[in-house]
Formats: sequence, structure tokens, C-alpha cells
Amino acid sequence: MLVGMFVDSAQRGRGVGAGLVQAVTEWARTLGVPHLYLWATSTNRSAIALYDKCGFKHTEEARSLDHTPSLREVLMKRSLR
Repeated sequence: MLVGMFVDSAQRGRGVGAGLVQAVTEWARTLGVPHLYLWATSTNRSAIALYDKCGFKHTEEARSLDHTPSLREVLMKRSLR
């Protein structure tokens, strides 16, 4: 599970996020992990677009945020095989 990732706004659009996802992906593969999962806030379109480009697929699972129930998170999954 990719738990959290934040890129400074001044560094966005420079490949930093994709590089972080790639590093986690490579590390997980060395451990023999078959899939990566992450939750993304449904309104965070730029993050979801990044995860799409990095090979994550949308699942049917979603949940409300504990601290802001009006916001939803969507579960995304990437196969490492």
C-alpha cells in the first residue's frame, strides 16, 4: 500500500511524483509484492491523472474521509506482474 505522497507545489509538473511512484514500484517488486494499492481523494484530479499515467487502475471501492465525510477517496490498484 502506498500510504502517502506529497510533492511541493513548486516542484509539480517536473516528474517528481512519477519518480516517487517508480521508486516505490521498484522497491515493492524486489519484495515480490504482486500489487500496489492507494487511496486518492476523488477531487484531486491531478493526483489521479498521475496515478493513471503510472499504471494504476480504478477499482469500484470508495469511502468517505473520516475528517471530512463529504469528501470521498477512491481505491486504485496497480499490478506488478
